[in-house]
Amino acid sequence: MGKKLNRLLLLMSCNLLLVPAVQAQQVEVSSSLNPVGSGARATGMGGAFIAVADDATAASWNPAGLVQLERPELSFVYGYFKREHSYSSANHPELSKDQSVDLNDVNYASFAYPFHALNKNMIVSLNYQRMYEMDKTVATPFNQAIGAIGSLDSTVNFKQEGYLSTLTPAFAVQVTPGLYLGAAVNVWDDFMGTNSWKSVIMSSGTQTLLGVTTPFTFREEEKFTFSGVNYTFGAMSNLGDVTLGAVLKTPFSADVDHEAVTEQTGPNVVNGLSSSKDQIDMNLPMSYGLGVSYRFSDTFTVAADVYRTHWSDYTIEKDESNGLGGTTRVESNPLSGRPISEGRLKDTTQVKLGAEYLIIKGKTVIPVRGGVFYDPEPGYRATVDGNGNLVTEMKIDNYYGFAVGSGITLDAWSFDVSYQLRKGNNVSSEVVEPGFSSSVLQHSLSGSLIYRF
Repeated sequence: MGKKLNRLLLLMSCNLLLVPAVQAQQVEVSSSLNPVGSGARATGMGGAFIAVADDATAASWNPAGLVQLERPELSFVYGYFKREHSYSSANHPELSKDQSVDLNDVNYASFAYPFHALNKNMIVSLNYQRMYEMDKTVATPFNQAIGAIGSLDSTVNFKQEGYLSTLTPAFAVQVTPGLYLGAAVNVWDDFMGTNSWKSVIMSSGTQTLLGVTTPFTFREEEKFTFSGVNYTFGAMSNLGDVTLGAVLKTPFSADVDHEAVTEQTGPNVVNGLSSSKDQIDMNLPMSYGLGVSYRFSDTFTVAADVYRTHWSDYTIEKDESNGLGGTTRVESNPLSGRPISEGRLKDTTQVKLGAEYLIIKGKTVIPVRGGVFYDPEPGYRATVDGNGNLVTEMKIDNYYGFAVGSGITLDAWSFDVSYQLRKGNNVSSEVVEPGFSSSVLQHSLSGSLIYRF
């Protein structure tokens, strides 16, 4: 998140390294922007789990499904994630290169405890989920002609580390034999440093004007701390072989504390060191989904989900100087960093299909799972208007993927693994520039361990 690569390239391409500039924040997330759940069983089915949700990870998919648990469960999910990013630029061929980032850590952990009260089956659970990965690394040369009188030759290095997570208590109740309701409270806060991230962007090189060459350096370090609360509501109806599910995740406004330190050297640099602190309001959107599953037999289940996210409500607000000694509240697009007047993000609809087949041998169960999904994200493309001004046009970035999974259940223990491949061509990137495009290939590997008491 932050001004990041786009800001620096914009400053450099406009030859403005020597003067102050104002640029709204950009949100840079390495994993899918869309709200997702966790667990190798669910991801092995391509994420089609709203109408299944019958293990301890249900709080992240549909909390109503938790009430299907008959015994206390302890779950633990470990994940590996790799993102391969290919950049292409018509105006700056030196930016056309491949970058990648990979990481692994605990993705989910939970404890669920079912009980009986008021003649109803009920359950409570406490869940931790790592929601969004923020790690990203970019290293590239950047060259720019300054009209006919000079040039800019440099290298740019950007590194961001961190992630967003929630601590989520959940509750579900079996209202009737075939109707379940559930709710979860998602607390986004700086638990043990898990909801903060840092970035560093550096550039060094030379500026040549009228035959005079001068070295310059630029370094900006930023830290963001994210906090907020939203809610997940779920419902599930068991109609025999058919199960219907519905889930709603509420919108919320998150507080983001931002700190920045900037250092620069070069021609005409008067104050090469500056720092700032401010607070950003990040307005996160509402999302909701419907799911259906059908049990052909005790060993074979198919499921399908449709999920909608109102990204048009996703904005950033902050106070910026109005040049008159006061401040003005500015609302911007979180992805492009451009004013919201240039356009809001487009809403997206995800579609997921999955299946599970169980091989049962005595007390041992070996599942075989698979799924496919359409997982679009809001995006934008940069254009130039008739007056030569940079503007952004909102669009949808199309991502497609597939998943496979398996595992083993033996008595009280279940171990599951899954692999997902997600790909997007000609999708948005952190550089807002005409003629710049990128392609993304993501690999996700999950391992889940569940123990039933």
